[in-house]
Amino acid sequence: MNYSELVNIEKRKIGIKHSTDMYGYVEHKKLLENIDLIVDFISKKYTKIKICDLGIGFGKIIYLISHKLKDKGVDVEVHGVEIDDDYYDSICDLKQHWSVNLILHKADIRDFDVSSFDFIYIFHPLKRMEELYEKLISEMKKETILFDPSFHKLSLGENKHVIKNKDNYKFYLYEK
Repeated sequence: MNYSELVNIEKRKIGIKHSTDMYGYVEHKKLLENIDLIVDFISKKYTKIKICDLGIGFGKIIYLISHKLKDKGVDVEVHGVEIDDDYYDSICDLKQHWSVNLILHKADIRDFDVSSFDFIYIFHPLKRMEELYEKLISEMKKETILFDPSFHKLSLGENKHVIKNKDNYKFYLYEK
């Protein structure tokens, strides 16, 4: 059974149905289709990386990113932060299927210290993101990459990398 199938089982356990109306569905779908572009970019920059997924949920995207990085020979350590009890319990169950080091934190992402990470993944977990972005950017160490597939809605200045797919769809990665 692959990880997506395992996630679907966990979704059914806690009563989550797939919805194309959820926020960011298009960005999420485009990211899944183009995850190798992000992995290629990261693997050219790091041979060892400490990653954090803020609001890990079921961890589907960070699972793909971390395992593809591992396959490219990158030494990967992943941290997942989750406050919701159902999601936290689910990712604790799913963790046994990971072949990379996954360290889970039951915490509020607004209070979690991100200063030791090389790559931070976040997929719009709050309705108001501006304060969270300010906190993250102020805490991040130099050269840390912050990635939210919905960045196109936010101006982060000149410190961003643009990754385009063959259809010219763009992903923005902010680097401190």
